[in-house]
Formats: sequence, C-alpha cells, structure tokens
Amino acid sequence: MNRRAVLAGVPVVGLAGCLERLGLSEAVVVLEKSLEATEVDFETGEQRDLVLARRRDAPDGPVYEELADHRALESLDADSPLVVDDTLQAALDEAFFEIRLRAQVCDHAPVGDPEAAEGCHDVSVVRSDFNEIRVGDEIEVRSSDDGIGLLEVRRRREER
Repeated sequence: MNRRAVLAGVPVVGLAGCLERLGLSEAVVVLEKSLEATEVDFETGEQRDLVLARRRDAPDGPVYEELADHRALESLDADSPLVVDDTLQAALDEAFFEIRLRAQVCDHAPVGDPEAAEGCHDVSVVRSDFNEIRVGDEIEVRSSDDGIGLLEVRRRREER
C-alpha cells in the first residue's frame, strides 16, 4: 500500500476526535427529547406554544414525562422512543402551524440521574437526527446558531 492511500484514510478515521479537539464538535448526553408545536387561532390570530411530547431520562430508563392527548399523537407508544415518522409528521403539519424538534443535551449526565447533569442546554434538531438519537445516548455533535447536527452516536444509553 502506498503512503498516499494510508494518509488519505487518516482524516476519515480521526475526523470526529479531531473536530472535538479543534472545538468544532462536542460530546454530549441527550437528557430529554421534546416535540413542540405552535397552534394558531385563525379567527383571533393568537398563537399558543405547546409541548406535545417530552421524553426524559429517569432512573428506570427513558419515560414520557408528558404526552398530549391529541389525535395527531395516536401513533406514539409510551414504551417506545420518541420518533417522528412520515405519518406523524403529516398529521402534525396538518394540525399545527409550526413544529419544533428539541433536545436537552448536557456535557455530563450520569445514567438515570438527571439531577446530576451539568452543562445542559436546549437545542433544535432536524428530524433525521431527532429520530436517530435516544434519551440517554452519548452523541458527538456539531453546534451552530440553528441547533446541533449529529456526527455520530458514540454510545447508546444501555452501553453507558
């Protein structure tokens, strides 16, 4: 194998760790995922922000702390991870003015002990990344003004 072939593979293998050292990415723990919406009364023009579903870390594993009683959420199962599939997305788009996918991520969060979490902040997440991450996962992210972008899932909650 020639030297160029070996050197060409190095950036791919070490990219996530290198980005972290350069301050372009960070390793965080997903403490909570939430599905939020804005509802508009078209007669009055009044807007109301709602939390439709919130899944949090707990000592016994991830649980839904909040799950609104709304027909658009009928496909969500309290025992399953919070995922927005195409069917749910279509129902939400029909029912609400705006949908937001949010995650609370922390620099340090011991498994099942949300009270001990440190360095936490709420961020926006695109749907594909929102669906990939689970509560309790340790993930590598790239941060921007618009939210976070998932680089990789480092460890699932069960492995931490």
